Amino acid sequence: AAPEPAAASGAPDPGTSDLGTSTPASRAEDWPRTVSVGGAELTLDAPPARIVATSTEVGDLALELVGHERVAAVSAGSATEGTGNQLDAARRVATVLPAGNDPDPEKLLSLEPDLVLLVGRHAGEHDVAALLAGSGVPTVAFEPTDFATPDDVIGTVTELGRALGADGQATAITDRIRAQVDEARDRASRAADAPRTVVLMARGGRPMLMGAHSATTRLVELAGGTSVAAEPGWTQAISADPEAIVAAAPEVILVQ
Repeated sequence: AAPEPAAASGAPDPGTSDLGTSTPASRAEDWPRTVSVGGAELTLDAPPARIVATSTEVGDLALELVGHERVAAVSAGSATEGTGNQLDAARRVATVLPAGNDPDPEKLLSLEPDLVLLVGRHAGEHDVAALLAGSGVPTVAFEPTDFATPDDVIGTVTELGRALGADGQATAITDRIRAQVDEARDRASRAADAPRTVVLMARGGRPMLMGAHSATTRLVELAGGTSVAAEPGWTQAISADPEAIVAAAPEVILVQ
């Protein structure tokens, strides 16, 4: 399988400190700047210094791009082993928001953010994004499709890097992702077989089998595996009862 994306190595970004965290390195003349996410445009006057991330994906990316010093709050997922991929940085953030699909707008406003990042998977998240924007709080609302494929992730990292004033660090991360994808494809092209694979995950405390259109399932296919989910047409996640797993006859079970 493809290796997981990791923080880029090599020469540090001009805005990177000895601790590996990025600081606002953009020149004053680079601001204001406009970013485009989810079909909406947002103009930022300066590099944000109190970032609030309500979703694990954007919280982890923000931490990798600029470090914990400029992040005022992250979701519980970012600070939990097994879900967050920037654990050390996340645990140094002052506020950890509770898990859930309905962020509390009053709590978010009380943190005095100059940028809120979220992923609009549910109605509650879309409602909060609209409320915050209406209150004058700069808000960037990504969609789940912004993380669907490696190319989508590259675009998301690039635009988020622009929003945070961490363009150089974003370029380093996207170069690393491209290299990992190329390596995975090369290995897959030389593999002798394509093992039947299912992906298990937990949703609301229930084990689920991921559907054919999930980002992880796409990674299985990119890395040379055969997605079992595509055969019965699982377009969405289904309950991972033992009968369903046995019936799928997988050779590999991935746990997310």
